[in-house]
Amino acid sequence: MTGEVMPIGKHKGEPVVAVLETDREYCEWLAAQPWFREKYGTTYNVLVNYGGEPQDSPEHNQMQARFLEDGPCLALARVLVGDQWIDDAKALAEAREFASELPGVLHSRVGIRKKLSPAVESRIFENQGWDITYAVTQAVVRIGAEPPPCSCQCIDHSECSEHATCRGGSGEELWSPYVSGREAYMREVRCLHHTHPRDRARGMTPPEKKTFHGCWDPAQRRYAHCTSTCPWADEHTAKLIGQLWGGESFGSGWQEKFHVECKPDLGDDYPNVLRQVGRYPAQTYDRRCVLVRRAAFEHVAWEQVRAIFAASNVHLICETELVG
Repeated sequence: MTGEVMPIGKHKGEPVVAVLETDREYCEWLAAQPWFREKYGTTYNVLVNYGGEPQDSPEHNQMQARFLEDGPCLALARVLVGDQWIDDAKALAEAREFASELPGVLHSRVGIRKKLSPAVESRIFENQGWDITYAVTQAVVRIGAEPPPCSCQCIDHSECSEHATCRGGSGEELWSPYVSGREAYMREVRCLHHTHPRDRARGMTPPEKKTFHGCWDPAQRRYAHCTSTCPWADEHTAKLIGQLWGGESFGSGWQEKFHVECKPDLGDDYPNVLRQVGRYPAQTYDRRCVLVRRAAFEHVAWEQVRAIFAASNVHLICETELVG
């Protein structure tokens, strides 16, 4: 690899290593060009890796291969964005806190409808210079509640269909005169004063129709036919029922993308490493990281080097920090 010569440009035919030492600025510009990376991949690798750990060393490959499993991917994500963001503990805690503040009539009816654990997705190796790129989607907990039954009585049978249960009917009526096989098309018939459709659950005033006349009491802010023991009588409770009827989610499901460069050893050549990863493509909000197994510097401390990397929006992480 060190015998490579420049294939194009003002230093064409000169050894790449020599050009790196005499015209570093030109080499950095050249390595940043996408067309150069695509057309002259071997030379590009020499430009970006010069002075760093050989990329095909067995120890480097072992560090890279660890990310085939979700555990190291999630462990690194926790270090970079925090446990609360990755794990479902926060979403579960928020869901439980929300449920604890619900009226007692809803407590026994609330449960988890769906729980999505953090997921590692779009894992790619050797992607545009990066050893590993992957994404993690935040955990989501979705809770819901079955609506409680109404305990009220029908106040005006005359406005209800003869097929409604409040008038002794079956609760169904023939919807179409056509018969398909042995079954006729039927539809449900509700008692207008006993059931609470979804618009009532949302606390909406019923439309101005004769069939709903007198149901909503603006002064009491409840449905006039509801008794105090009916869970639908209170406007706040009714809105909560409607909210939980459709389900309530905790945890945004936001996705973070991570770019990782593995370095078994990092020494006083760290500026070269920083320049190297600085050339690799990444979106503004992506997490860029150099993962190091061993580090040794003269005249500078680990935290100082870490601060230098952070100033360029690159995270410097020791492998021992990964737990899980």
